[in-house]
Amino acid sequence: MPKLYTASHPKSTIDAPGFRYAICSLRQRRAEIDRDIGQLALQMAHKQADLAKVDAVLQILAPASDPALIPPKRPVKYLNLFRQGELGQILIGLLRAAGRPMTNIELATIVIERGGYDPTLWTPIRRRTRANLEYLANQQRVKKLDAGRLARWTIALPSQEIARAI
Repeated sequence: MPKLYTASHPKSTIDAPGFRYAICSLRQRRAEIDRDIGQLALQMAHKQADLAKVDAVLQILAPASDPALIPPKRPVKYLNLFRQGELGQILIGLLRAAGRPMTNIELATIVIERGGYDPTLWTPIRRRTRANLEYLANQQRVKKLDAGRLARWTIALPSQEIARAI
């Protein structure tokens, strides 16, 4: 491990108080990272013990099977693309600006283009758009005109919004 700043090291060009502050902050950050690694190692040990228990039960119930051949599940990737309520506001704005019913696919395409998102995010954005439209429909803020994949969505009539507010 490299030596930290001591009196035997040559003087730095950085002023001494700032240098001490940086070292103190780095030591604190290192201690936090070391703590996190210890916690993760403990979690890993618990998960490995749980896995061994599940493998043992599988061997009892299905002796011919090899638990090692079961592929691990892919980790869930959460994409925090929008803040709370932001996508709903965008969708309502798009529907108002269009002045006509639009499909989920049209709306997702516009969200990707105007938001500057990577086109590889097409599937998650399309799914979130669909789910958000359903949520807005449950709140009676938008209305679903057709059924199925090519369902069209439009803004709920103002009288419906007023009735919902009462």
